[in-house]
Amino acid sequence: MPPLKNQRQEIFCNEYFKSGNATASAVIAKYSVKTAKSIGSRLLTFVNIQKRLAELRQKAEDSSVMTVIERKQRLSEIGRGNLIDFIGPDGDPVPLNRELPNSRALTEYSIITTKTKSGNIMTTRTVKLHNPVAAIAELNKLSGDYAPEKHELTGKDGAPLIPEINILLTKVIQVLLQIPGITDEQKKLFVDGIHQQLKEVVPNLIEGERG
Repeated sequence: MPPLKNQRQEIFCNEYFKSGNATASAVIAKYSVKTAKSIGSRLLTFVNIQKRLAELRQKAEDSSVMTVIERKQRLSEIGRGNLIDFIGPDGDPVPLNRELPNSRALTEYSIITTKTKSGNIMTTRTVKLHNPVAAIAELNKLSGDYAPEKHELTGKDGAPLIPEINILLTKVIQVLLQIPGITDEQKKLFVDGIHQQLKEVVPNLIEGERG
């Protein structure tokens, strides 16, 4: 929805979104200082105010979350990273800047100079890259290049229980596996949890169908 036509309400929404303080937001929006507390509370019950605040939150979230294209671009840089890109002809790390090829592949870059007890100068140079294989694996998941893994609930005889549920289960888990940053342990806990809950529900569904 567009900005509210009521200017004071629009100001209230923007201020409340930033501070979370209804009273202070009402004062800034030029409502009466004496009744700002009650007015602020009442404004939060208005449907148009609630919708506007929800929109502001959504915009903030959309702008802060990486798009799929951005994630693929970042993973591609890491996957293409090559140590030789960051080492000069003399064997020293080249000056660091974002114009270097695949610079986001860097996970550590340092040149540290220390003085030994004997008075000699010692320089330690370190250049490390993210794991390109892991980045390529994540990129494959985002692109759907892996064959879908089937997840099925089976009965004691090994036969699938309610094929429609198994199809839905596979789709849900495939979405889960595409979430960046989720660990294998978290994936296992999630999948095991879904299996356990559905195993408790499915017998009831089967009994209901038989009845």
